[in-house]
Amino acid sequence: MISHRILISVLLICSIYNSHGQKSRLIQKFPISTPERQGISSKVLDSMMRFIKNSNQNIHHLTIIRNEHTVLDADFYPYSSQYLHDIASVTKSITSLLIGIAIDKGFIKDENEYALKFFPEISSHKALADSMRIKDLVSMSSGLDCSVYDGEKALSDMRKTNDWVRFIFELQMISKPGEKFSYCSCNFYLLAEILFRTTGLQPHEFAKKYLFAPLQIYNSKWLANYKDINHGWGDLFLLPADMAKIGELVLKKGKWEDKQVVSASWIAKCIHPFYKVQDDKGYGYGWWTNDKVGYYEAAGRGRQTISIVPSKGMVVVMLGGEFDAGTIGRYIFRSIHADNSATENKKDITELRETTRKAGLPLSPDSGFLNQKIAEVLKNKTIILEKNITSIDSMQLNFVSNSRGEVIFYKSQTHEKYPFILSQNIYEISMDPVLQLPVALKAISNGKEFILHYNQLCRINNIYFHFLIEKDGIRTRLEETSNSINLDIPSSFHTRKN
Repeated sequence: MISHRILISVLLICSIYNSHGQKSRLIQKFPISTPERQGISSKVLDSMMRFIKNSNQNIHHLTIIRNEHTVLDADFYPYSSQYLHDIASVTKSITSLLIGIAIDKGFIKDENEYALKFFPEISSHKALADSMRIKDLVSMSSGLDCSVYDGEKALSDMRKTNDWVRFIFELQMISKPGEKFSYCSCNFYLLAEILFRTTGLQPHEFAKKYLFAPLQIYNSKWLANYKDINHGWGDLFLLPADMAKIGELVLKKGKWEDKQVVSASWIAKCIHPFYKVQDDKGYGYGWWTNDKVGYYEAAGRGRQTISIVPSKGMVVVMLGGEFDAGTIGRYIFRSIHADNSATENKKDITELRETTRKAGLPLSPDSGFLNQKIAEVLKNKTIILEKNITSIDSMQLNFVSNSRGEVIFYKSQTHEKYPFILSQNIYEISMDPVLQLPVALKAISNGKEFILHYNQLCRINNIYFHFLIEKDGIRTRLEETSNSINLDIPSSFHTRKN
């Protein structure tokens, strides 16, 4: 068994290695600069980093680039920027760029093409569907009865069928296409199908060839469906450094170095607020806009963002599992005190560097201890869970010692086994066997409650299982912070034979 001292040493070495690895990726295009040389206050950024730490924000990574220089590149333990990360609905913004490239390359005539043209197998459909165009899909104005306000029920129902295209065209039409904004992920699945049908390439392969290769993006994953068509609405995995490249591409109106990767005219449509969503927030071709603050961005669940501030020459990348992005954004805007270089204060710069370095490391090692009463109740039990957001049907907890254990999650016909450590400050890092991406687990035990923290990191989900010891048994509560879920789960406990 690895001692706590050795474990922390390994974590320290990995953190330093990962930090340097990420910086080497960034400085190829965005050389490191002190904030002041780019007109940004190190002191304000340090205050921001301390706010993140002191308020226990579930942020994974933060990159700030200004004038094509890296001003801040911060990992937050236990995430490392060497890990691919699910960018959620930021994917939609990239799918939009792919549609623009397909038009630029002549695979698609233009965005005024009727969507049904690409699906000849759909002979019957709802009224108005025949007037739906590509531009209506990419601007979230398809007219379909599909919305985010019901928990994206249409998307969930679509995924249960064996013909996603037919399901979408059988949805009710509640408005004329192009008339009304309604955030609908199904729109972007149709766009992914259109990319495949017009180019002969899966969206991921098309992206690798025409978008990622010019930007030297070589590491990515993109989940696909039963037909091996990638989810155009989400589930693309990128590295933070490569997200920054996407942001810089859009800031430069589709140009990367001396190559026009996406036409400037398409980029202009991406960031034009065709529909006002609320206050000063608008939506273009797959990108969000904010006229009041003066930025546009790609955004996804859990606060995955690529934000671009054209007037300041800035690109900001944030990743996490739901955090206070608004307050962090205000710190960033407040840090901009000049358009040109400012006077450097070595003390402020040193403090920011040290705060940033420590953010990627665990707090001082601690050793939690298992409450024996709880251990006696939970050991040798299979915990059967009612259907829930985690897709975990049942689980088993095994305690190796007073400070360590392992959990087995049973999901449909598969199971996953992960070690955990009883600690407030450090995690056991393991590999998700499905995507081969890291997950982090720890547990906390007190007199009445055992809490297992299952942080999926790269897949955004941040899950807490609470087992509360009560007079009449055990109550199981599920907390998932990226979806703001906190509820009791009906469960049963079956004694298992060793």
